[in-house]
Amino acid sequence: DKMKEKVTCRLASSAQDFYTEAYKTMSNVYLKGTNWDKWTATCLAKQNYMNGLAEYYQSLNAKAAKAIGEELSRLKEADKHLSDAVKQSSGTFECKDVQSRVNRALVAAEKDNNFIYHERIPNIKDLPSIGRAPVAKPTPLPTQLDGWSDVFASLVPLNVQQAATMYASRKDHLIHLEVTRLREATQSLNSALNQMNLPAALEDLSGQEVPNSLLEKGNDVRSKGGVSDLRNMFDELPQLLQRNEEILRETIKNITKKEKSTDCDSALIPLL
Repeated sequence: DKMKEKVTCRLASSAQDFYTEAYKTMSNVYLKGTNWDKWTATCLAKQNYMNGLAEYYQSLNAKAAKAIGEELSRLKEADKHLSDAVKQSSGTFECKDVQSRVNRALVAAEKDNNFIYHERIPNIKDLPSIGRAPVAKPTPLPTQLDGWSDVFASLVPLNVQQAATMYASRKDHLIHLEVTRLREATQSLNSALNQMNLPAALEDLSGQEVPNSLLEKGNDVRSKGGVSDLRNMFDELPQLLQRNEEILRETIKNITKKEKSTDCDSALIPLL
């Protein structure tokens, strides 16, 4: 119990430091349309309230040590801070009771000093500062709270969504176009084979002579250029194959580029 005033004044002084830091931070922020100004004023009132408490309990320590001059100086400082707290709090918390106690103690101390001690009242700045009792340390805020998920994490901007839709539509169109060409080429090949009665005609070995239909097709081939034209067409196949491969590579390159662009746009969504 003898250490009560010493511990209390240190705790109040530490709390005053925390409210001072909070007030400095809150003063640099302004939220329009909110009660931010009232919260800032309350924080300032708490700062003065804790400062007044620290000075009051330190004055009790000075009184116990028969340091009447220091007691009076700290009581006056406590009364000043508590008066500011009463004005700034606007009734948000109770501090008039402590102010009344300080006023009564100040009147009694001034009366005793005037009639008995006659000590000089030192300036508050000349007195030693009140010690701190570090009962808590600030901890960094977590980047993500437990059980909380960002509802905007999967939100896609409209321009990105439109670009992704256009890309998907264009890709489907190109795939459908290539598949359609492949089917048409397959149908043309089947039609040509049916016209030449292949491969059934090649398997018919029962006759002693060449079928007239095959002779007619041979004459038709000779009339259109013969074997030399066929060889030229076969010689052109590697070039046509190379050209087709280039077209396919260019198509794959464009699709990959579009996919990367879409991924980059999606990665930028949390920053918007």
